[in-house]
Amino acid sequence: MEHAFATPDDAAIARLATPSTKVAGGFCEGLPPMPVPTAAERPARWRFPWITAVTTGFVILVLLAFLVPAVQKVRDAAARTQSTKNLKSIAPAAYGFYDANKRLPFNGTKPAVDGDNTSGSWAFMLLPYLDEKAMYDNVDRTRGLPGLLCQGRGRPMMCTDDARPGAWSDYCINPFLNSNIGQADGRDKGRTLVGITDGSSNTIFAGHGRLQPAHYAKDQADFGFTGTIFNGGSEGTCRGNPNVLMARDGNDAKPGEWGGPFSQGCLMAMADGTVRLFPYTLADGHIDYGGSGYPFSSVAVFLTPSGGETSLLCGDKNGD
Repeated sequence: MEHAFATPDDAAIARLATPSTKVAGGFCEGLPPMPVPTAAERPARWRFPWITAVTTGFVILVLLAFLVPAVQKVRDAAARTQSTKNLKSIAPAAYGFYDANKRLPFNGTKPAVDGDNTSGSWAFMLLPYLDEKAMYDNVDRTRGLPGLLCQGRGRPMMCTDDARPGAWSDYCINPFLNSNIGQADGRDKGRTLVGITDGSSNTIFAGHGRLQPAHYAKDQADFGFTGTIFNGGSEGTCRGNPNVLMARDGNDAKPGEWGGPFSQGCLMAMADGTVRLFPYTLADGHIDYGGSGYPFSSVAVFLTPSGGETSLLCGDKNGD
């Protein structure tokens, strides 16, 4: 009988033929599988008790309760800052118009006409001084103007109504600058700065017009108290009511009321170019400048340019 001798090639074949068993953690040749630990045998770090889940969820809710108002507060502050900048741009534009025309803009009496500074609303008249001369020279109703919108409202850029399209304005002019009775479509009286005998720092030029929050999302002209800048003489682009109220929904809105989306108050651009915050009380919505001991308890004292009224905020004989 012949004896077979193993060769190196036979050894390699023998190793490849050795069965391997797959176990947790890898492959081990020729060894039985390792047992998988039960839930009770797992280390504590593998387990996530329900009390830990509840605690974690509670902590997350507490953090959200603090973070959400904080984030909203930051957003409101940013929107208020931007709105103030918008008004600070409007005031110099009014002075640019005044230098060129020797009169202040007014709310108009007729729809906007290409290049006609007696047509459209006050905002249309100011377009050349707001770097929008192209829109002024060729009435463009197809785009909005961010500088005339308050970020605190987040309204659509423009009205898309087929009959009355065009840019909105969240800021409204004081019609008493041109009309003794605050008439929205009063004829141009050519008011000059010299004619503001109460003082330009004590007379409102333009500011937030009150609008119900339910109307912020609308892009059609199917609600009151707003209008496009191309509609001359519209009540939607001026405010002559002495009430200054926090913007809120309800049926108590009246034509011509002032009011913004910020809880601190309503932003107003004065005739001297400064921007001031007029506070309101949430109890009755009126400004209170000192109670019954003073001549006025509303913003009316700052609307009339030559009425001679006095107020606690004017720094006159009634107070500092």
